[in-house]
Amino acid sequence: MNYGELKAQFLGLLKRRDLTDTQADIFLQQAVARVQRVLRIPPMEKSIAVTYDGDVFKDGKLPIPSDYLRLIAVTATPPGMGEKEVKQADLSTVLRDRWGGAVGRPVSFVRRGGLWHFGPIPPVGTVFRVDYYDEFPKLAKATDSGYLTMGANDLIIYGALSFAGDWFIDKRAPAWEQRFEAIVNEIQNQADQDALVNAVVSAAYEFPED
Repeated sequence: MNYGELKAQFLGLLKRRDLTDTQADIFLQQAVARVQRVLRIPPMEKSIAVTYDGDVFKDGKLPIPSDYLRLIAVTATPPGMGEKEVKQADLSTVLRDRWGGAVGRPVSFVRRGGLWHFGPIPPVGTVFRVDYYDEFPKLAKATDSGYLTMGANDLIIYGALSFAGDWFIDKRAPAWEQRFEAIVNEIQNQADQDALVNAVVSAAYEFPED
């Protein structure tokens, strides 16, 4: 199923002559945004590798990815050393760990604005592996497809129906919202069970450093 087919199903269930095509797209995009807020499942996992070069990435800072939703883990592999997880901490801890411009294996980090600050400051050549939940690929064209159209199309449809029901004060809105919440629970429970069975769920996407 692609976005055009998903939209057609949404229109068929809503059955309102006063709905514009623009409104239909808005309700569907609102549903996508809501799903990204409430779900944390393997298809949303992404893994990237970034090398700290002291030039583009400097002063012990790394930019937070633009598609970032929530962090899973950060590891650091300084030159000649093994990979270890870096723990998220409060600002005071990170400032203490990098006091006086200390350079060494990073043991803590904190978010400040759009950057992660590490302490101690990593040596040049340190490779950071960042695992996080990211946004779903955009659905705009009728031919666009992905997990949301293939594996969770009913979730997006009922999410859009719920938004449309509120907008038009449709008496079917409570039933649509209830169905949306039930599907969310089904998908999240399945993902949680898979994580327990496999102990660790590997990231759905892995990207080399740029």
